[in-house]
Amino acid sequence: MPSVVRYLLAVSLLANVAAAAGFLLLVARRGGLPWLLVRLRLRPAPAPDYAALAAERFGDQDEPGGTIWWGDSIAQNAPLLRMLADTRQWGIGGQTIAQLRTWLPQVVAARPSRVVVSAGTNDLGTGRAADVTGADLRRLLDDLEASLPGCDVRAVAVPPIAGREADAGEVNAAVADRPIAPWPGLPDGWTDDGCHPSRAAYLACQVAG
Repeated sequence: MPSVVRYLLAVSLLANVAAAAGFLLLVARRGGLPWLLVRLRLRPAPAPDYAALAAERFGDQDEPGGTIWWGDSIAQNAPLLRMLADTRQWGIGGQTIAQLRTWLPQVVAARPSRVVVSAGTNDLGTGRAADVTGADLRRLLDDLEASLPGCDVRAVAVPPIAGREADAGEVNAAVADRPIAPWPGLPDGWTDDGCHPSRAAYLACQVAG
């Protein structure tokens, strides 16, 4: 075999070994075989650890009193909420009621004077029944009140999600005996994407609530 060919084969082998080593190092750093299986879509991605995310994002906001708007992306995306005096915006998108419950102790430990809860939209979005979602939301509000005596606990209405308007109404009816901020009808509709309120809807909700 000519020396040039042997040289090219050796270079090619070394390059392949280096690429394989780099790939294995990447996999190890990202989480090993479980991460790789998720990336290859051979295993479903694990649910986010919302309690850990909340501790990371809001753990230093432990001043007592004030208002916490707690919940899913509807709380997270509320415009200008952080600029309001004594208001903390504790929203993380994608959460169901059960996932929100995992970091209820952090909300209790903050000792707010008021908690506004935005939850239930993702439950309906993942196919959970409206009556079950309504019962879950009611229990969450009950547990907040029991854990924070004297705290003003209220909810933001589940908006009329496209295709599940009646279900959203059923969830809201389950907590209708409590203070609840509605999403009033607007000439141009309440949403830009069928799920998340528009800026105009947020402002109308605050006025109505």
